[in-house]
Amino acid sequence: MMVERSYLPVRQFLSLKRPLLERKPLYDVIEQDFQQKIRVAEEEFYASIARPTDAHLLGIVEGSPVLDLVRTTYNESNEVVEYTLSVARADQFKYKVYHQRSN
Repeated sequence: MMVERSYLPVRQFLSLKRPLLERKPLYDVIEQDFQQKIRVAEEEFYASIARPTDAHLLGIVEGSPVLDLVRTTYNESNEVVEYTLSVARADQFKYKVYHQRSN
């Protein structure tokens, strides 16, 4: 389980409304409805402790171990199109990476 807070630049997403996000995944909205081709996303995570609001939403005790994640997503023009702060329960977090070497 994870709590996410995503931030999008107003000038690029001025007409975005909640009902659209309730029907489609965020990246589909960004690419299909706002014609922002995603080029790359950077993500980092680190150990932390649950703050009161996040602990309540995650159903854990305040001060419990969590993982904080920060993701910045860029379009083809290298402009930020998404900045997300997430908090994940440490006891339920799973991370998988696929590495491929090009010839």
